[in-house]
Amino acid sequence: MTMTPLLTVPEAALRLSITADTVYALVREQKLACVRLGSGVRPRLRFTVEDIDAYIARQRTGVRDGLVAPPASTDGVPTPRRSLADLPEASRYA
Repeated sequence: MTMTPLLTVPEAALRLSITADTVYALVREQKLACVRLGSGVRPRLRFTVEDIDAYIARQRTGVRDGLVAPPASTDGVPTPRRSLADLPEASRYA
C-alpha cells in the first residue's frame, strides 16, 4: 500500500504561488480541499497534490459549480448566469 504524500501549508502555498494566509482563506471558504490532522482549536492542515491540481484546474477553466460567467453587458444591466447545459456543445470548451 503506497502512501499519498501530503503537502504542508507552506508547500501548498509555494505550489500555488500564493501566500500561506491565502491558503488558509481558501480552506476557510471551502474552495481548497484539505486533510485536517489532529483536533482542537488549530488542527494541522495537509493537502494532496491531486487536490491542489484540482483547484488549479477549476481556476483555469473559469467554470465553477456548472455555471458559466455571462457575457459582458453593453447596457449596464447585469446578465443572469447560465448553466453549462444551456450552451451549445462547441461553446462549452471555447
